[in-house]
Amino acid sequence: MNDLMLREMQSQPADLAAALVDLRTQVTGLDLGRPQKVVLTGSGDSGFAAMAVEYAFTQALGRPVWALPSASAARYGQGRIDGLTVVISVSGEVRRTIEAAMAARNAGGRVVALTAGAASSLAKLADAVLLMPEPISRSTPHTRDYTMTLLALLALLERLSGTPIPELDAWPEQIGDLLPASLAWADRLAEAFASVDEPVWFLGMGPERGTAAYGALKFWEAGGSAAWWDDLEEFGHGSQLAARPGQLAVLFASGPAWGRAHEMRDGLERMGLSPAVVGDRAPEDSQCLALPEIRAELSPLLTSIPTQALAHAFATRRGIEVELPMGGNSLGDLYDEVHRDWMRRSALEPIPRE
Repeated sequence: MNDLMLREMQSQPADLAAALVDLRTQVTGLDLGRPQKVVLTGSGDSGFAAMAVEYAFTQALGRPVWALPSASAARYGQGRIDGLTVVISVSGEVRRTIEAAMAARNAGGRVVALTAGAASSLAKLADAVLLMPEPISRSTPHTRDYTMTLLALLALLERLSGTPIPELDAWPEQIGDLLPASLAWADRLAEAFASVDEPVWFLGMGPERGTAAYGALKFWEAGGSAAWWDDLEEFGHGSQLAARPGQLAVLFASGPAWGRAHEMRDGLERMGLSPAVVGDRAPEDSQCLALPEIRAELSPLLTSIPTQALAHAFATRRGIEVELPMGGNSLGDLYDEVHRDWMRRSALEPIPRE
């Protein structure tokens, strides 16, 4: 069951290694200068990938950088989208992302599209295109497409900053080592928690807010499985009141987040939740997963892998066919149709024309 999703996950080491060579070749042809400000924008996984690398862009460029959902960039991006706007969409046909690109151009900004759709509407609209490999499938909770997006964003950052990111060269091999450990870790957690239909919490701060959001989305895509995500600190300022004893809480805790995650772990246990720490100093505990050390701004390169594994393990343990809309639920086709209407159409607000 769910062999296609697993195959996509297993394809990442080889496919990312090949894509890195191609993406670095592509970016050498981009003449973008050193922008004074940058907006990274997309929807769904693409938007969460932008969140995950925002800190890396800020650190490397020393300029204002904003990760914005595409509708917010289009409608509330004034004063920000007149610099360089990086619009992200695997298909290149997500309407809100196209609107963001048009708004950026109308504001006098430059637009770079990150997409796998060479002939897509987004690619035709952009000033420059960074082309990612075509997806293996779009019917599973997206795994390889997400890591490809992270790779493309960071390859672009190398070009903009003029500084290589050596961690990208090591990343494919690291995934090859990390994936088996992640699958085993995820299977242990699924065995312990998947039999009960309780939400899983994903908590992260800084760049790991993007990973936390990505983790919840993988569960939602896997048959509408229950999951929540929040900022690690902000969880303690309200959303903890929605948590209940017996629920699993995944804490992303590399770099500067480690101390706060360690402090909050004790409180989660007192509340009756089961914390699973994922990070470069994870406790020696079967529910926790230790990762190799990496610069804090690049930690999502590693934390994204166990996140994928957890969604696969829970869905498989629960007998959910992830390729079916809502796992085969009777509402699946209807919800999928509405989703496509929302994503691809703009009936109430026509796309602004230049």
